[in-house]
Amino acid sequence: MRKILVLAANPKPTARLRLDQEVRDIEEALQRSHHRDQFILTHKWAVRPRDLQRAMLDEEPQIVHFSGHGCEEGLLFESPTGDSQLISGTALASLFKLFVQRTPIECLLMNGCYSAVQAEVIVQYVPYVIGMKQATGDRAAIEFAVGFYDALGAGETMEFAFESGKVAMELSGTGYEDMPILLKGQESNHFDSGSSDTVSSNVVSSGVMSSNAADAIQKRLHLERLLSGLPGPQLSSVITVLRPPAGILPGMSAPQSDRVAALMTWAEGDTGCGLEQLELITQAIINPQ
Repeated sequence: MRKILVLAANPKPTARLRLDQEVRDIEEALQRSHHRDQFILTHKWAVRPRDLQRAMLDEEPQIVHFSGHGCEEGLLFESPTGDSQLISGTALASLFKLFVQRTPIECLLMNGCYSAVQAEVIVQYVPYVIGMKQATGDRAAIEFAVGFYDALGAGETMEFAFESGKVAMELSGTGYEDMPILLKGQESNHFDSGSSDTVSSNVVSSGVMSSNAADAIQKRLHLERLLSGLPGPQLSSVITVLRPPAGILPGMSAPQSDRVAALMTWAEGDTGCGLEQLELITQAIINPQ
């Protein structure tokens, strides 16, 4: 029997995510699978740092699934007051280093933006770690999770399930199928066999956080919150002024959180305008002279 522990966090200052839908869709994927009797799904909501250790102690999971917001410096959980509290990749690595001594953890799936950075630190302790390279739309993240657990429930390997998640993103038209990354640790052969060109082996990074990381995180969260709270016509005006290339953003019918995530990913990329310019344009449209 394999237990899946879903840890969900959507702090007050961050853009709203459909975490309940993600958990419901994962549950449906497992319930309809051939091997549904081999899985137990449990979840924790509004997770705080202290809840992490308690959940790991109480549930003893084989698969850990984080759903929420992330940044290059770590994952965002809830503080005691419901605000954002960053947990660095180094701290998360320490958590898994401790708990693999009592529970054989097979996989950590971090379904949050920029979590690939944390994956590189944690993979030295967990056989399979999945993260996202950059910001990823809410609907795309859900499609990846469903595709992943559909395959896992059918008895497929971690590598196959990972690729299934990426294909599900592509088939659904949500995009972002290049965002997920799967890293394999030294112990992965004890759980699975086979190989994939998309899998990197034995990747470890120092996970050092820069001195101004906290300020950068707060600025990014502020901009994300600002864009997510804009009326539709104002967000459209921001996009019109910046003119990102065709196909970069989801259509008008997509959730605003998905459009904002895509806009910020483009702005931060090599061909984008930069977050500072994005904020300047946004402020100019909110407060025209």
